[in-house]
Amino acid sequence: SNIKRFLAFSGVSQMGYMMMGFAAAGEVATYNTNGAVLSTGYNAILNYFIYYSFMVVGLLTIANIVEYHTGHDTFYGFKGLAKRAPASAVTATVCLLALAGLPPTGGFIAKFYVFAAALQEAGSNPQLYYLVILAGVMAVVGAFYYMNLIRIMWVEEPPVGEEAPFQPDFLHRMLMIPPFAILLFTFVPIPVVGGTIAQHFYNY
Repeated sequence: SNIKRFLAFSGVSQMGYMMMGFAAAGEVATYNTNGAVLSTGYNAILNYFIYYSFMVVGLLTIANIVEYHTGHDTFYGFKGLAKRAPASAVTATVCLLALAGLPPTGGFIAKFYVFAAALQEAGSNPQLYYLVILAGVMAVVGAFYYMNLIRIMWVEEPPVGEEAPFQPDFLHRMLMIPPFAILLFTFVPIPVVGGTIAQHFYNY
């Protein structure tokens, strides 16, 4: 129930999905080392990292705002957040949906590419099929926890005596930009960016 610990465990989970890209790139490397560096798997890792950076910055910002105004660093402080700080609740919701990998957020695109990379190489290594199935099941399990926090913000009532609304200061407002970038990136060809970055790494 501690929001920062919750995000830490979430980070472990997200890194697991990124490792699927490494698994796919590793399969390419068995017959083409240069191809592995520029493979779909490697690009997927870079894309995932870009998306995840925005997700986690947005959520940590909201967690900081909530703790500052309520004194709680647990889910308790998020109760009824939609009524006390609607902008913060919307921001947190977008980030949580992205972490769960649900459309139309960039988190969906990020997961799509690592899954696609693993499936692309599964033909030469059937074990990757099992990895994709396991990751799909775990994505559903993980979504339950993200959706639960969304429910707490939008369905539950604020704690008694803490119903007063609060608004984040200017700095916090600026830091709310990342989640909207998550939505924007859903419609931007980030894989092209990832490929360019991969090419630079390879050249170096």
